Amino acid sequence: MSVNLNISLPAAPAGTTNVAWQVDGSGNISANVPTSSAQIASADATAQTANIGATTLVTPSASGLLRISGTIIVTSVGTTSTLPKITLTWTDTDNSTGQSLDVTATLSTNALTTFSQFTAVINAVASGAVQYATSGYASTGSAMVYAAHLRAESLS
Repeated sequence: MSVNLNISLPAAPAGTTNVAWQVDGSGNISANVPTSSAQIASADATAQTANIGATTLVTPSASGLLRISGTIIVTSVGTTSTLPKITLTWTDTDNSTGQSLDVTATLSTNALTTFSQFTAVINAVASGAVQYATSGYASTGSAMVYAAHLRAESLS
């Protein structure tokens, strides 16, 4: 019996994906799986000692759902400090209206264990900037230092 390596037959069992097969001119056979391209943008703001103004994370090339996730963390404590909140802004696909969402809260705990994380799903228009900003930073005496890390993934 001969072997036929096929990308679609037989169908992959539930919860799995068939791989793509290829043969070179010497008869060598290999299988490959596409590299994930879900992440479309990232931002890493480190050594921050003030609020971050409106900054573009991603400008999607097509309208659709995006998952935005991230963290904010104290990296050096200050004398008396507040870790700022992160706010996302974008234009929604369904109503073409600018939206704003606070994805973390301000935190007045002044310790290296102070951090917040979030995941938000938004429906952003093509060519409309998805932005992030922080607000509420406060520090007296020695300055508190923080870092914010954000990722955008396409769900469409």
